[in-house]
Amino acid sequence: MEEELENDVKYIKQKEKTVTITKEKEIEQDVVILAGHMNLAAWERAGLFKAAGWAPGKQVSLSVFTAALEGFRERRQGGGRIKA
Repeated sequence: MEEELENDVKYIKQKEKTVTITKEKEIEQDVVILAGHMNLAAWERAGLFKAAGWAPGKQVSLSVFTAALEGFRERRQGGGRIKA
């Protein structure tokens, strides 16, 4: 678990970008970077990724990420997949 978290931290530092939103189109970011910006705990990030069917490297917009996070937090425990 520590090694996985350490690898994710290295990945975030390598790919770190500022999340910028424009009126015309939202910029898509790596889900690991967005999770880092949201300060998600490792267990919550792992659960969200599993429920949404995401893997590191998946690119989504901030609005898609926050909607998936809200859906994950509001579902019942053991609720399976969420729409992301």
